[in-house]
Amino acid sequence: KLILINLSKKVYILSPLKVTLQPILCPSLTLNEAIEALEKAVDVALARPDGKGKPNAGEALNKLAINGRLVNLIKDGKRETDEEKNARHLGYFKSFWEKVDAGAETNRFALQMARLHLGAVKADDAAFQEGVKRAEDTIVREAAYAHAQKKLNPEVSKTINYVVNAKIEKESLGLDAIKAYVGTLSSKIAKDDKSTQASLAMEVLSALSTERDKYVGDDTKKTELAAVDSQIEEALGTLSRDYKPAELTNDICYTIGEYLRGRAPLDSGDQDAINRAVERAFPYYREAIKRGGDMIAENKCGLADALAVTGNKAQIDEANKLYEEVEKSGGDFQIVNRARLGSANSLLLA
Repeated sequence: KLILINLSKKVYILSPLKVTLQPILCPSLTLNEAIEALEKAVDVALARPDGKGKPNAGEALNKLAINGRLVNLIKDGKRETDEEKNARHLGYFKSFWEKVDAGAETNRFALQMARLHLGAVKADDAAFQEGVKRAEDTIVREAAYAHAQKKLNPEVSKTINYVVNAKIEKESLGLDAIKAYVGTLSSKIAKDDKSTQASLAMEVLSALSTERDKYVGDDTKKTELAAVDSQIEEALGTLSRDYKPAELTNDICYTIGEYLRGRAPLDSGDQDAINRAVERAFPYYREAIKRGGDMIAENKCGLADALAVTGNKAQIDEANKLYEEVEKSGGDFQIVNRARLGSANSLLLA
């Protein structure tokens, strides 16, 4: 009996101990049927000799981890309880780590699975700590692999951000605790792995920004605000000095660009000071746009927002061109809306 199941953009025909690719159409399945078919796909893939089915099993388990908790399955006419559903869901992670990922030099689903698994166990203290440790180990492994291949892996920075935020939420970490945790994780990463080290530095910068928000608008906290501002400027200076845009993933380029652009004293009336601030951001946005891949619309908007406040007609024209490109891209609504607003504002600045 053949099972037809769509995995990503490919359709697999699964039969005992054999997986073949065919250009066929997959019939519509209910979520219940799709999950059962994916579970069968895992069994078939793992039954292949010499581990040749592990990539297919990993992909199926990834989809099960994403979708498997959305429905209480009906088996033999009986709907599973929430407890049974959660146990089944956690079983997908167990199968992935033990049967697919164990001993691997790299796995393209591992970082996302680490995030999904950590999110699934956040209510259980012991399981959460195990999830954090697994995520850390996966970050270290995948960062080392990408670094050895001289490639950038945006999933590494996404997972670092997810783990740090999960610990902040779960353990109510303060600024010093965040710095300490990031420092410990940083010590496990090669010093010349600029992409990952920059991702970790961004977590400290984010924590400083959150700390700053506590003091903004409070006249009794001017000293604290000045101290945090000084730390933020120092962190930005270190990032700008130690990390070249070409060494950073597009999401980190965008985030650094936004921080640098955000330091521009727009209300000061000092155009030279505004230009000095935003010009620091240009190389980060431009590198991501030149390289292509993810976060292009966001980087185009960031660059356009920076160009639009320079008071230079040629740069304002470039900003409008970028806004137009983002509007026509028809991508994420918030980014497109940001481009529309930026375009309207730039007309007032021209």
